[in-house]
Amino acid sequence: MSLLDQMGIQEIFQYRLHLDTETDRGCALMTAAFLEEQLKGLLEKTLVHDSEVFKDLFSGTGGLATFSSKINLCYLMGLIAPSVQRDLHLIRKIRNEFAHSMQIIDFNHSSIASRCRELQHNVFQDELAPRKAFNRVAFGIAGLLNGAKTMAEKLEMHKDINFGSEEFQKGLKPVAEIMKFYSDFKQQQESEQ
Repeated sequence: MSLLDQMGIQEIFQYRLHLDTETDRGCALMTAAFLEEQLKGLLEKTLVHDSEVFKDLFSGTGGLATFSSKINLCYLMGLIAPSVQRDLHLIRKIRNEFAHSMQIIDFNHSSIASRCRELQHNVFQDELAPRKAFNRVAFGIAGLLNGAKTMAEKLEMHKDINFGSEEFQKGLKPVAEIMKFYSDFKQQQESEQ
C-alpha cells in the first residue's frame, strides 16, 4: 500500500474528480455524504474500539447517525475547530436544501449562493462562483479531516473495577473515614436539636 493510500489522499482526489460530472444537486449530496463518512472515520479512529456499539450509534436511528450529530461530536471532542464545525453545518444545510426541494435549483439559487458566500475555508480567499466556492471549501475540509484522522489517537477503554482487589479495598479506607465523619456529624446535629 502506497503512502498516499495510507493517508487517504487518493480517496479525496477520486471524490473531487467525480464532482465535475455531477449536477449541482448531485454535487451537494455527494459532498455531504463524503464529508459525513470522513467524520465517521475520524470518530471511529478516535473512539474506543467496540464495533457493535459503534454500529448501533452511527447507523439507522442511532444517536449519532446524523451528519449534524457527527459534526457536533467531533467539535466537542476537539477533533475539529469551531470554523470547521460552522462550515460543515453550512454544507449540511446546503445539502438539505437540495435534498428537500421539489424545484429544480442550483448553486446560484439565492439562499444556497448566500450560504456558499459564508463558507470560510476558501484557502485562497478569492471570489468564486457558488459551486466552485462550495467545492473548494469541501475539498479543503476533507483534507483537514484526513489530516486529523492521520494524527488521531485511539482512546483507551477503562478497565472494569475488581471490587474484591486489595487495591480497591485500600481506596475505600478514605471513603469509610468520610462516611464515619458524616455519621458522627449527623448524630451530633440531631442531638443538638
